[in-house]
Amino acid sequence: ETTYKGRRLIIRRTRLIGDQAELFPSWRYFGFVTDLEGPAIELDQFHRNRARIELSIKDLKEGAGLEHVPSGKFHANGA
Repeated sequence: ETTYKGRRLIIRRTRLIGDQAELFPSWRYFGFVTDLEGPAIELDQFHRNRARIELSIKDLKEGAGLEHVPSGKFHANGA
């Protein structure tokens, strides 16, 4: 964890697993910038859950015919 332009920059490091990873260990890095307060581990979980929800919304829009949601018309959104 560090700061970037006055905000918190949190980097998560995960080790790749499998046959090749045991022979040549390597790491994968994921980072995000936030202005939220709290422990880095909780913020990482919050951001990963949010990303999972956004992917679900994207899948709904592309696969279920919801590509025009939300609409610019109030009553259309209510329906």
